[in-house]
Amino acid sequence: MSTHIQLIGSIVIAGTFLLGILRFHGGVVDFSNRNLFQLLTQETAASFMEIIDHDLRRVGTALPPGQQAILDTTELTFLGDVNEDGVADTVRYYTSLVGAASATPNPNDVILYREVNSVNTIASQAGVAEFTVEILDEQGVVTTDLLDVRMLQVSLRVESKEPYDEEYSVAVWEKLITPLNLNRETFTDF
Repeated sequence: MSTHIQLIGSIVIAGTFLLGILRFHGGVVDFSNRNLFQLLTQETAASFMEIIDHDLRRVGTALPPGQQAILDTTELTFLGDVNEDGVADTVRYYTSLVGAASATPNPNDVILYREVNSVNTIASQAGVAEFTVEILDEQGVVTTDLLDVRMLQVSLRVESKEPYDEEYSVAVWEKLITPLNLNRETFTDF
């Protein structure tokens, strides 16, 4: 009889131990999946950031002094040598309306467009949820005068295309960019 009690006790202890291991394994799998979704979202954001950062640093390059580099801020349009061929290109960034990215189940994402010389080079349904650019004067204050622009405050929010456990992974990039050739002035008197 006591061996039966010991056997039942051993089974209960082994079962409890096995349930603990299964629960631990489930937690590890959940953690791994969340990290994978976060990593994919961050990689998507990094890809966009690299292109946007390159382009915005080139604002005003290959322009004669005194020529206006930023043409429109509603849909960010500017002049700059983004192809690095010595000729100023017209670059335009804009987003679609929410819901236009119908290929993904994420209700928040939009399509980010990038046109260079009227040729669409990006039209990605990659989870961009928000893209904004504020134009700032030399004191860092928001301005509406395109001739006073000296800095650009960029904000990009990327969300995963698919939810994991009913939540979307989020990656946010914000950067203050001061293009060297933006509305530069030439000084001839020293």
